[in-house]
Amino acid sequence: MIMADTKRPNQLNYFLIALNDPIDMLWNVKHFVEPNVAVDNYKREIYKAFTEKVLKPISRKVEDEIRL
Repeated sequence: MIMADTKRPNQLNYFLIALNDPIDMLWNVKHFVEPNVAVDNYKREIYKAFTEKVLKPISRKVEDEIRL
């Protein structure tokens, strides 16, 4: 939603800061032998989603503008 509305790109900073909030809680996960497994899985999923939903669309848009 942030990327679709051209008047709201500054809110992306707040969104990215909010993504960091669960990491402290994930370090306290007890059902994994190593707590870094939960943190690593979370970071991997966030990176994958951010790449698909934000970085790729921005890259496509920049590429289209360059071609025009």
